[in-house]
Amino acid sequence: MHVIGVDAWAPRPGVVLQWLVRSDAEPVPSTVPPSFNQSAHLADVDDGSTWLAASFDVPGPLDTDALERSLERLVARHGSLRTGFVRSDAGPSRVNHPQGALTLRRRPDIAVPSVPEAHRVVRAALDAACAPFSAPAYTFLAIDRPDVSTVVCGFDHAHVDAYSLAVVIDDVRRGYLGEPETRAGSG
Repeated sequence: MHVIGVDAWAPRPGVVLQWLVRSDAEPVPSTVPPSFNQSAHLADVDDGSTWLAASFDVPGPLDTDALERSLERLVARHGSLRTGFVRSDAGPSRVNHPQGALTLRRRPDIAVPSVPEAHRVVRAALDAACAPFSAPAYTFLAIDRPDVSTVVCGFDHAHVDAYSLAVVIDDVRRGYLGEPETRAGSG
């Protein structure tokens, strides 16, 4: 897993793939309010999005079927990824997407010929998809290459913190590689 500042990240060129997660049903208002940390984060969104992302490498070209299965299991397994937030006069409130309503939607692939272009394309995708009040506020990307491919998972900070990001990225990696799932804190 790679966790470095986005400005220092220098991804090798390749073909960038992106999956957005969209709902086939309208979200339902939740009776669970945003947590204190989520409320504090969402109150400051006018200063710009604050997303967190991590990546991991896999040998060889990307197995898109394995990655899509892993991402679908991730979204189904983690309830926080089926929530979103909406603005209201009373402040942000939580909404829930029904189980099974979220689907992966793959965007057109983009060939990137250089490190700066790979960085720009991935960062722009994260900036656009991880906006706090987009629902859901996260995206999955990969840079496909013949020798080593890179998988990137990015989330608005209302969905993850540093610890939960490590759990999520490990879940995606294990699912992709066909390894058994673990529980947070075991290990």
